[in-house]
Amino acid sequence: MRITRGAGKPETVSFQAGALLEALDAFSESLKRMPFTQDLIPMLDVERQAKDGTRSPDETQLQGEEAIIRGALQVAASRLVSQELQEKAGRSEIQFGIRLIEEARQERLEDLAGQRVPATKGAGRDVAVARTRSVSPPKGSFRSTRQKKPE
Repeated sequence: MRITRGAGKPETVSFQAGALLEALDAFSESLKRMPFTQDLIPMLDVERQAKDGTRSPDETQLQGEEAIIRGALQVAASRLVSQELQEKAGRSEIQFGIRLIEEARQERLEDLAGQRVPATKGAGRDVAVARTRSVSPPKGSFRSTRQKKPE
């Protein structure tokens, strides 16, 4: 896969393929069988596993990144064997991942907006207003008292 994106060395493919065959032979000799699908899947799995069933913004972000990775791998593999339909499916997976990342970003923004500090009297109120990222600075704050540059 690294070679397809220009980062690997094409001349090493035959050595890597040979090393894979040697590893499969060693597996076969030690267990007297070839590896089953369930033996190979964890070795080839590029996904990170979620800690639990909840979907926090961080996990939604991670799911989006994983979808983009899966989609990109599918696009690359499909291009290698000229499978246009599979390439389109990979592109759809990439778009799904992007939507998940955008969803996670929106969740974070909503969480930040919900973390408003209760206003207190005096200077504390200015700090509370500043923490809510208000559009206009509170009166008497540094930003509201700065002089404008002459035009």
